[in-house]
Amino acid sequence: MDDSPSRRSILLGLHSLSWRLLEALDSAARGLWAGLWLGLLSREHLHRIDQLSYGASKSYQDADHNLSGLFGWETEAVDHYFQGRRRLLLLGAGAGREVIPLLDRGFDVDAFECHEGLRQAGNDLLARQGPRCSIQTMERDRCPKLEDRYDGVVIGWGMLTLVQGRQTRSQMLRDLRSAVPTGAPMLMSFYVLGGPQRRYRIAVRFGNVIRRVLGNERLEFGDDLSPGFAHFFTRETIEEELREAGWRLEFFDRRTYPHAVALADGDSVTLGN
Repeated sequence: MDDSPSRRSILLGLHSLSWRLLEALDSAARGLWAGLWLGLLSREHLHRIDQLSYGASKSYQDADHNLSGLFGWETEAVDHYFQGRRRLLLLGAGAGREVIPLLDRGFDVDAFECHEGLRQAGNDLLARQGPRCSIQTMERDRCPKLEDRYDGVVIGWGMLTLVQGRQTRSQMLRDLRSAVPTGAPMLMSFYVLGGPQRRYRIAVRFGNVIRRVLGNERLEFGDDLSPGFAHFFTRETIEEELREAGWRLEFFDRRTYPHAVALADGDSVTLGN
């Protein structure tokens, strides 16, 4: 068998070319698949897929998971930015993983969750820990009607990335801003765009062709389906959305699980419901 340098060079070049072609085909296929279903499925359909996914996953309801405490990046953010705060609002509390360590740190926590199965599992767990807090119900993608003011906000692990539509996210962030004084911190986590972005461009273009025919709201660049809905941010897009809602991006980190801390800005924008 000929194993000359020229033959080896040709084979290695073909291998590299075929790998790039395979990656391009995979990216295109994933983009077309996501675009098709993001185009066809309504907001209610996407919510139902998300509900079924979290309901089927027992790990999120498991006591070991929910007694495991804050993640390292959550601990650092809370200990640094929430010192001296007392009353916290927690959205997307799940089955209580964030609730218990926040209570243990001496915070008064008002916790909310839209998924009934997670909320019930969390309240069962909290009841066994002592009657310090209960997780209240909330509408999906909406800030609950709040009667009180808070010293800080925590948007639960990855919740923001599940909220479809910039206007919907903006309204929720504005409502949260109206519940805290200037300078109050808010911790949030989300998916970020990284690597080749061809699949996201294909998904949004193809999906919007279908949505235009159906007369549905347009998709945004960064919307994805895998298999449930997720919106991927960049530092620039999260900073812009926060600023428009009356928040100032204070800290952004994508080295671990992507997350950010924002501070409630001055009252230069129209706030409230």
